[in-house]
Amino acid sequence: MNKSINRSAKTVLRTLLVLALVLSLFCMSALAADAPSYAHLEVGTASATSLKADDTVKIPVSLAGLKEDQYLSGISCNVAAMSDSYLTVTGVEFAPSISGWSGGYNAQNGSVNMVNLAFAEHPENSLHSNGLLFHVVCNVEQDIPAGTTTGITLSNVSMSQTSTLFLNSTDGTQAGLDPNAVVYPNGGNGGGVSIPEAASFTMNIAADKPEVKMDETVTITITGNGGAFDGAQYQMTYDPALFELLTKPDEAVLDSETNTFRYINALPGLTDGAVISTYTFKALAQETEVTGDFTLVRGECSIETFGSSISGNAEPCAISGPAQVTIKLKDDLTVSADDVTVDYDGQPHGVNATANKSGATIKYADANGEYTLDESPAYTAVGEYTVKFRATLKGYQPATGEAKVTINQPKYFTETTEYVPGYSLVLVYTDYDATRYTYDGNTMLDVTSAGYARSGAAYTHVYGWVVKGAPELSKIGYTQESALRVAYSKDVNASGTTDLRDVVATAGIYNADATYMKDSNMAMILRADIDHNKKVDSRDYGAILANLR
Repeated sequence: MNKSINRSAKTVLRTLLVLALVLSLFCMSALAADAPSYAHLEVGTASATSLKADDTVKIPVSLAGLKEDQYLSGISCNVAAMSDSYLTVTGVEFAPSISGWSGGYNAQNGSVNMVNLAFAEHPENSLHSNGLLFHVVCNVEQDIPAGTTTGITLSNVSMSQTSTLFLNSTDGTQAGLDPNAVVYPNGGNGGGVSIPEAASFTMNIAADKPEVKMDETVTITITGNGGAFDGAQYQMTYDPALFELLTKPDEAVLDSETNTFRYINALPGLTDGAVISTYTFKALAQETEVTGDFTLVRGECSIETFGSSISGNAEPCAISGPAQVTIKLKDDLTVSADDVTVDYDGQPHGVNATANKSGATIKYADANGEYTLDESPAYTAVGEYTVKFRATLKGYQPATGEAKVTINQPKYFTETTEYVPGYSLVLVYTDYDATRYTYDGNTMLDVTSAGYARSGAAYTHVYGWVVKGAPELSKIGYTQESALRVAYSKDVNASGTTDLRDVVATAGIYNADATYMKDSNMAMILRADIDHNKKVDSRDYGAILANLR
């Protein structure tokens, strides 16, 4: 049964369309028959939907009927308002095309007079095309009710020419224009301002929800309010960068260049508030939260026959404001990284952040707190550091996180002993290959080959330094600078020869001779412990003497 009703509605629609077309052609033919074949003036219609007291309205007056080979040299007429209770003529504004003519508007007589003084010699400077001549400027004396037609009247119209270009082709006599040219005002005799009846219908557009997130859908509904109606048409726009169309009425046609849907359809017997059409859209991923508008550009509702609406004769109905839908960002994007804790090894250390969503971009904070780095900041020195990072992904709120990088003091052990009277030997034991040590800023020497052991345990590396008095272990630091390796032998001063000079040097160090106890002699000082018992005594230089015998 529904199919039968639809077929009937379509048949009625086609019939009404044909009748409307025939009627339009008939009206156009009738108007064409009434229009004179010679030049005349036409009063146009001012564009206004409402006029209030003290408003200004301008009514156009145009030239029509002029032939291609004709020139108009002068015009004159009287101007008056149809009704002084509604309008008062206050002046005339001439079109730029006749701005070079003499004459003008006489307000006292209400007359218009414009003549081209040079027309006889140069007819081409006169008017030789149809179009706007002037606007009659009127003041609105009181509010004009809807449905009222009023305006201006023209009288004593005269248009002239003396150019020989107007000669009759048959007898050569001058063919002057009608000195009392007919005035054809649009909208009725003396018309010019027509205030339409106020529209009683309002077309509304609304969304089923004010907020959506990426990939969620929203339904847009268009309704007619103000009474029962039989037809509707409208134009509706939206932003395709924000929403993707999923469903629409068959009657809705999309103009892809303007992203505008045009809809025309017969809707017989719809009651007040009835749904005209619905659309569904999917929200697209956005970088930031944004609000999109679904906007009615224009709308019409027909209350009699649908034919009057689609033929363009229906009065526009009021339209509601746009349906606004905000695309919110999803909040389930997360980013994290494991804390990193290491002992100092002289190498840079950072973190590795990961997000819970594929495709997310992760940036690390720089020294200014801006997320500009593609990789984590890395740290080498002992200390605790905070690394901040952020993940971004279109459609999601950015996620931030932070992790700690902790670099502990390197694992090393110290030992001190009296080396010679008044001086102490400081030894550092470690198994780290990349770390060297300093004492009071001096790079300690590598004495690993001396075979020193701490509590019976051997270490991969041993570093030594000799200081005056009791050592201050707080002065021990670490570095990656190369440490001089001390090559142990009875050649204490590394001269290449074991002789009495080595005995003297060892004895001098044993006695804490200031000549030798200098940082610059530190390698020789440490080599003086020939028997590697962590002190310099008589056994050390005795061993050299034994070697010389």
